[in-house]
Amino acid sequence: MIGEFRLNILADTFDYIYETISKGGFIMKISLALLVMLLPVMILIGCSDNSSSTDSPGTIETPAPPSAAIQAEVVNAANDFGIKLFNWLSDEKPTKNVVISPLSVSLAFGMALNGAGGQTYTDMQNALELAGLTPDEINTTYRYMLDFLDGLDPEVILEIANSMWIKDIIEVKKPFIDVNVSNFDTEVTSLPFNNEAVGIINSWVAEKTHDKIKDVITFIAPEDILFLINAVYFKGTWTYEFDSTETSDADFNKIDGSTMPCRMMYQENEFSYFGNRSVQVVDLPYGNGDFSLTFVLPEQGMTIDDIIAALDVGTWDYWIENLATDSGLVYLPKFKIEYETSLKQSLAAMGMGIAFDIFNADFSNIADINPLYISGALHKTFIEVNEQGTEAAAVTVVTFGTTGVNDEDPYFVFNANRPFLIAIRERVSGSILFMGKILEPVL
Repeated sequence: MIGEFRLNILADTFDYIYETISKGGFIMKISLALLVMLLPVMILIGCSDNSSSTDSPGTIETPAPPSAAIQAEVVNAANDFGIKLFNWLSDEKPTKNVVISPLSVSLAFGMALNGAGGQTYTDMQNALELAGLTPDEINTTYRYMLDFLDGLDPEVILEIANSMWIKDIIEVKKPFIDVNVSNFDTEVTSLPFNNEAVGIINSWVAEKTHDKIKDVITFIAPEDILFLINAVYFKGTWTYEFDSTETSDADFNKIDGSTMPCRMMYQENEFSYFGNRSVQVVDLPYGNGDFSLTFVLPEQGMTIDDIIAALDVGTWDYWIENLATDSGLVYLPKFKIEYETSLKQSLAAMGMGIAFDIFNADFSNIADINPLYISGALHKTFIEVNEQGTEAAAVTVVTFGTTGVNDEDPYFVFNANRPFLIAIRERVSGSILFMGKILEPVL
């Protein structure tokens, strides 16, 4: 077998892209730019409201760029984290499509990391594969990445936005706000956490993702005090588009042996291609070539699970380094997929459990509130591939919660959207007449 697949796939892809495209930029430039490209690759591997107030952090100095070595180290760390996370999510749903944005998750938790202290910081840093790096090194690399990605390829749209939404009765520490504004361009808004806030936050997300992702928040619980949100939007047109008149009906073979209909695109051209007894690899560029989409297809007799289990960094290196221009026919199914998942279980399994622990989490750098912990981590993605190119969006929401914090005008939300108990009682004597457990509210 080829080896164990768990780490560093992206890092080696980026080394190749760096050598073949940039020829002189920092390694991290191309590497982090192509994190968004990973969205569709993951599929194939896994088949404001004016009334709200905005905090002003004041004048913040732009940090100096990190060294090239630090950039590369942070890039590799983010790549390792993204690959590990994908594998956990893929294992959780082995028969479902899995689409994630490592870039989005990394940015959201990069912001959250700035609020952690003590063992919580250490565990989060380790889970994010950032051990050994200082906070300044981590933050300035994120800063440099965002600057570089802005306008990398004029033929490709790539927009990244970060935001911080604070419950208006909570005092968040200024250094936490400042470091995220300075390094992540975070928009900071304080507002009452009521039903109107749900609409405001969702409108921000919809705007930043060009309406591809909506309704990331359905309601705000009384214990929720802070949301950190990252949004990524990508739209790339193929350098060589497919002719829509050549698209035809075809069958797509599912992993259970059954088939489903699809619309199959077709193109005869010269492509960057590699093939051996295990896989075929083809690379399709977008725009001016700064972004591309790499497809990995198991050969006959191999399954996608075989490829995942056998893949390691050396094999990926071998594939990419041996891509060569060759004439051929490419058939690709059109698809549009929306994916949503909680990251809580996977991130806890990856070593970040303390951050979700109401009794042990330490986010003292955010606010003088105890307890303060990450109560939720939601990830939503959208991707569409057609004859013209690819459109993709991702949102990551990190929710911080506490107990014992009440509004001056308190309210609560009772949402019986899960199993519940009932009791019919006589109130004078206290006698219970009927009692039940409702697991399925059938009519």
